[in-house]
Amino acid sequence: MNNQDNYKIIKDIDYMRTALVLRIPFMVSLLRRARIILVDSGEIHAAAAVDNEYNMYINREIWQNSSTRDRAFFLLHETLHLALGHTRYTSPGIKHKFMNWAVDCVVNHLLMEILTPADASNYIYPSNMSDFVDKYIKSINGFCSKLDPNFKPISSPEFPNVDRIKKMSHREIYSILSKIPQPVIKISCGVCIPKGLRESKFHGDSDIIIDGVGYVRI
Repeated sequence: MNNQDNYKIIKDIDYMRTALVLRIPFMVSLLRRARIILVDSGEIHAAAAVDNEYNMYINREIWQNSSTRDRAFFLLHETLHLALGHTRYTSPGIKHKFMNWAVDCVVNHLLMEILTPADASNYIYPSNMSDFVDKYIKSINGFCSKLDPNFKPISSPEFPNVDRIKKMSHREIYSILSKIPQPVIKISCGVCIPKGLRESKFHGDSDIIIDGVGYVRI
């Protein structure tokens, strides 16, 4: 991607900050503090991400293929993560996939009154959490069953009703999601583990090819 494309993305972000400032000035002031870093799909597979240093990473490819509405949603979503201190939850022992889902659920619910993405079904909300998790577990069970004939399917935890989830903190939501088993399966040479079944948004999260025979935690 050339410098002209990068310049256009930065100008797009500046335009959105200006357009949103009268409606949500506090969030835009936080967004202005973030350092925007443009990255390729090989570096993050999400549309955007943030870290403890107030860096906001924007996936160039996804940005260019997204609508104006979705771009604004990406920016506000990541800004709320910064505002709520969600970048701190990366300590050892945390199941990062489920913590990401928990904080995303809280952020997306808070954003509902301001902005929703064009296709909200791709994002986790209190109203679709059970279906979201069921879809993930179905993928895990299908993938693992093909690799290991002795694999025992995992099942979803029990969820409270939607009104209760709306009032829960991300820690309470995580306490439910963390009950989802992370199976260990036997794999053999040449097996590809899709990035969607792995953990982090960041570097090294492309599809993993396993060389040799061994066990891997999904």
